[in-house]
Amino acid sequence: MGGGTMTTLEWQETTWDGKDAADVPAPKTTVASDAATITGEIEGEVADRWLMSYAADGTAQFVGLTHVTGAVAGRTGTFVLQHAGRFDADGLHSDFTVVPGSGTGELSDLTGAGSFVYTGPEGELTRYTFEPRFG
Repeated sequence: MGGGTMTTLEWQETTWDGKDAADVPAPKTTVASDAATITGEIEGEVADRWLMSYAADGTAQFVGLTHVTGAVAGRTGTFVLQHAGRFDADGLHSDFTVVPGSGTGELSDLTGAGSFVYTGPEGELTRYTFEPRFG
């Protein structure tokens, strides 16, 4: 199993009804998007879309999709990851899988799964693991 890091370049988060998420106390439901670079087992750029449900204590459950443009094991193309995770006092944790049939180019037969953990302040690296399979 390989891995690497992601660096978030931008983050935007609003409540379900379009208010700035930082201005609304929990409990709340939010929608977020971000852009990041990724290195390691996956090399390239990512664009994420997240749906999050925050509890009154500030913890959250989330689901999301990540569109990846880049390379895996030297093969190039695009693919999509599907996430389910949580945010709590220990950081942000997510398990993900490659969406079947989402790959293009040399990644058209890509499958696999992994996880990521983010424990630092905004702009810090997110560490991930990923086990790609082809065919």
